[in-house]
Amino acid sequence: MKIQILKNDTYQSVDNLPKKGTDRATGYDVIATSGPEIIGENNDRGGYKRVDYIQYRTNLKLAVQKDRVFSNFGYNDFDHDILAFPRSSISKYNLVLANCIGLIDADYRGEVLLRFKYIFQPEDYIISDNQIIGSVNPTKIYSIGDKICQLKVTKVENVEFTLVD
Repeated sequence: MKIQILKNDTYQSVDNLPKKGTDRATGYDVIATSGPEIIGENNDRGGYKRVDYIQYRTNLKLAVQKDRVFSNFGYNDFDHDILAFPRSSISKYNLVLANCIGLIDADYRGEVLLRFKYIFQPEDYIISDNQIIGSVNPTKIYSIGDKICQLKVTKVENVEFTLVD
């Protein structure tokens, strides 16, 4: 099975493509190609009232190709999707993947964006003039070039839903 990646500034040679960390690994590491984009509501004191999510760009635009497999009944085409899992190293950060596991459908052609929820810690808050001001600790979020997720390819099983009494 092949996954095509659109060439761009980040992915110009096969050396830059997502890779497995070891021969027996099942996930392909993806790096952040942008710094964190913090989406939320600022307050007037340089902190945050609310952080909805922190988004990272990957510059990945994928096209999952169908597998053609011969069986006793002829050729069958199988679709695949891609799952984006958080890396185990995420426990070192104040982040959690916003949708727990990202699903990239076979027909999606846009850029793979990863959104994380920031987990505020007591040290992230200060109280000033009876207002609570939250800050994002830059040492507890990903930076550009960090490995931020792993991609896992899965076979799509088409099912039929039926109504019964």
